Amino acid sequence: MMLSELWDFVREHGLEGWDIGTLIFGLLLLAWAVLQARASIHTKRSELTYGDIVVPIGLFGMAALCFFVVWIFTRERLLLQPGAGRYTVAR
Repeated sequence: MMLSELWDFVREHGLEGWDIGTLIFGLLLLAWAVLQARASIHTKRSELTYGDIVVPIGLFGMAALCFFVVWIFTRERLLLQPGAGRYTVAR
């Protein structure tokens, strides 16, 4: 897939600049959470601190919140487009 095709796909499906930025930020948070969790796994149990456990969970939660916000606003924008309704008015 060419970069121009990817850009056309993104624009057709209602993603805007801040949506893409939030998705990238969420992916970075997710990667950071995975790295923090991997570091905690390789630490001895007696040497673990409260932050070693809470930080990855918080980062996973923040990444999930980013993905949820983008999903909600993109879904709302797509449903408000003309002709996007699934219901027909009957007489």
